[in-house]
Amino acid sequence: MLGDLTNFSDYLIVSSNSTLREYETSIYMFIILSLLYGCISLISVFGNLLILCVVIRNKKMHTVTNYFICNLAMADLVIGLFATPFQFQTAYLQRWIFPNILCKMAPFAATLSSNVNIITLVAISLDRHHVILHPLKKKLSKKKCILILILIWIVSIMSITRFFNYKVFHIENKKQCNPINFELLKYDIIILTGLQFIIPFVIISITYIKIANHIYFAETPQTANCNQIKTRKKVIKMILIVVVLFMICWAPIHLFNVINVLFPDTVGSYNNIHIIWFFSNSLAASNSCYNVFIYGLCSERYKSEFKKMLKCLPCIDDDKNREVIMEFRRLYYKNNGQIKQNQYSAFD
Repeated sequence: MLGDLTNFSDYLIVSSNSTLREYETSIYMFIILSLLYGCISLISVFGNLLILCVVIRNKKMHTVTNYFICNLAMADLVIGLFATPFQFQTAYLQRWIFPNILCKMAPFAATLSSNVNIITLVAISLDRHHVILHPLKKKLSKKKCILILILIWIVSIMSITRFFNYKVFHIENKKQCNPINFELLKYDIIILTGLQFIIPFVIISITYIKIANHIYFAETPQTANCNQIKTRKKVIKMILIVVVLFMICWAPIHLFNVINVLFPDTVGSYNNIHIIWFFSNSLAASNSCYNVFIYGLCSERYKSEFKKMLKCLPCIDDDKNREVIMEFRRLYYKNNGQIKQNQYSAFD
């Protein structure tokens, strides 16, 4: 639910039944926020495309867990492309400058992506719980995993109400992207906070507590493979970091939205409320660019595959860079030697 306040100031004003009030921001804040949101969008798009390319091109990585990871990457890619850039510009400029259809697409894309992310994290936790606590039972097959991923997107699309509830209005000679029905949006925010954050948090917490208890405190069978146990621990740590970061990043914006719905007059009267919103919104948006770093640090397979992919770029390929440096040195010493010879010949 990234930035339910597509046009931040108007949402506060209309919901509190007061007059239109614009907030002021300095040029320094604009530069900082532009760099912040720009970096988030670029890293999100590039990083998540990198994850998808790595898994698609490597058949050995076509596993159930990696399919789930790819689903997370696709959801984060949606935020990087369709939500983050538009919301920052609109919230800062306090008017809508993009095509009207994007007024509907941006809130829907953000909610869709958030739904896909959290449901996928729940699915991963349940799958890990099944694999680790019930190793003798049949594991989730790739075909069933793909069907689950399709079902996740279908369920997530049920947030289509966001698409139909936003429209471009002309207010005081400005185009504003606002909800058509604010009452519907209020109920939507409360319901989504429960479905997107509270309930998933409880499910994920219970499953990972049980998994941790089994891995670290239960007696290990003599037939257990030590390497397999280590691998599972690494995977659990990696996924757990992803989950914790997701919760930390999304908690402020959920809290902000709920408080804004319950106490709109109080929130709307606070002079620096836009700074709190920018912080909460940027923190939620930044969650879309962390996973590529987590996989690179926690997984040797991802790290090696990232290096192979990045070597295609001339500025990152160490071998090509070394060749360029050696060629530069050779030309430098050759030209430097010729200069010295010309200097000596001038005195002869």
